[in-house]
Amino acid sequence: MVRSGSGRQTLLQHLKTLREQNKQILDVFNRLYLKEDHARVNPTFAVSFPIRTEEDLITLENDLTQDNINVLTVYLSSFGGEGVTGRTNRILKEILADTLACGYSFYGKRSGKKAFALLKLRTAIVQAVKRSCENATNTAIENAIKYDTADPQKLLHHLTKLENQNKQIIESFNWLNLKEPLARIDPNFAVNFPIQSEEDLITLENTITQHNINILITYLSSFGGDGIIAGTNRILRNVFTDSFACGYSFYGRRSGKKAFAHLKLRTAIVQAVKIKHEGANNAIVENAIKVWLKHAPQRHKLRLKLNKEYVVQ
Repeated sequence: MVRSGSGRQTLLQHLKTLREQNKQILDVFNRLYLKEDHARVNPTFAVSFPIRTEEDLITLENDLTQDNINVLTVYLSSFGGEGVTGRTNRILKEILADTLACGYSFYGKRSGKKAFALLKLRTAIVQAVKRSCENATNTAIENAIKYDTADPQKLLHHLTKLENQNKQIIESFNWLNLKEPLARIDPNFAVNFPIQSEEDLITLENTITQHNINILITYLSSFGGDGIIAGTNRILRNVFTDSFACGYSFYGRRSGKKAFAHLKLRTAIVQAVKIKHEGANNAIVENAIKVWLKHAPQRHKLRLKLNKEYVVQ
């Protein structure tokens, strides 16, 4: 059995998106958490980089005449960085301290911030990146500048958002490439995992008692998963099929879905993750369960779609 070209393109697109997001995450992480580089002094200009005060920035702007802006352009193009975004961010990190950058946005339209677009320095940066990066355009570079001169709190928010997106993409990629887990039969319970019917779930729930729930907890904790969220998802994927999970949400309040929170199985899963992963608590694990159940319909639809794209040889 092989996947059709369309299926491969879907996976490649996931990988391409993930790679680009990882670059952005690393860029933001470097901007937020790496210590400020030591000042690098260029003898052509009467300021030291990174610029930390408005006074020094004004001095630099006054120094930038039509004759010597090319000198600054060549100097800035000497900095490293991978790709247009990476190189733009590297230049900005070298010439502007974060404390000063907080007072600027690209157009300066909000929160009383000043306009970076009006600076001669902006022209020098754009030309420097175009000089060192093939196919770089004004738009791509200026978009990178807009992103880099954003408020640090917004950057941190964006970082968190990208990290969460990456986790979802990684989970989707692993799920798409792994075959459906084979039923794992534990002799202590009269059902096979993953559970595929309400009848089997009721049987499992009736089997779980105060005396044997620890057996189920130990069994569930034997599944892998790197981290709390991945560990929770791995357990859920092994105990519930997506088609069956479509009938559940955590609290069961909408769309006629049943409440997962009322199941003894929920208690067993939470305890299993807490045993396996240091730092896990009820809230984190239950939030992971909520998200996994929420996306069960999408995963089920995607699986049905991909099954149609398989060609039997």
